[in-house]
Amino acid sequence: LGNYSASKTYDSDAIAISPDGDGYNDILGLYLTSLRSIRDLKISVVDENENIICVQGKDIVSKYRPYETQIELPENIADGSYLVKLEGYMNYETDNSIKQSISIPFKVDRERSYVKGCTLDGNTLTVDIYDNGGLATVVLTDLITGEEYIKKYDSYIEDDKIVYTFKENE
Repeated sequence: LGNYSASKTYDSDAIAISPDGDGYNDILGLYLTSLRSIRDLKISVVDENENIICVQGKDIVSKYRPYETQIELPENIADGSYLVKLEGYMNYETDNSIKQSISIPFKVDRERSYVKGCTLDGNTLTVDIYDNGGLATVVLTDLITGEEYIKKYDSYIEDDKIVYTFKENE
C-alpha cells in the first residue's frame, strides 16, 4: 500500500481503503513479522482527534512468524484520516521487556475515481484521471486478447495524469 508502480515512489498518505462493499479495498489488513516476540499486542484504530474507533488484540506474536489479521472497522466509519496503532511488549521473554508502539496512517475514501480522458501521441498514451486523494490505478488491457500490458511500457505520474510510453517490439 502506498506504492505507486508508475512513479516508483511511496507515499504513506496514499494508504486508503474504500469500505463500500464492492469487493475492492474494502478491508484494512495487517501483516506483521517481528524480529522479537511480542506479548499483549494491541491493535487500535483512532481518528484524527485520537478517539478510539475499534480495538483488537493478540496475546502472543512469535518472533519470525508472520501474523496476519483483518481489522474490523465499523460499517459507519466516516471518510477521513485515521491511524492504526500497534502496541506491545517486545522481547518479553527476557528481563528487558519494553512496551513499544508504532502508528501507521491510512484514509477511508469511498469517492470513486474515474478516467476523464486519454490521448495517444505515437507510442505515448496519456490517461487523465480524477481521484480526490492519491492516484488511482489504471490497468491497460488488450481488448482483443484480454491480456494486461504489464511490463510492456514505462510510466510516470505528472499532475493528475499517468503517462505510458510503450516499448518497441513488445
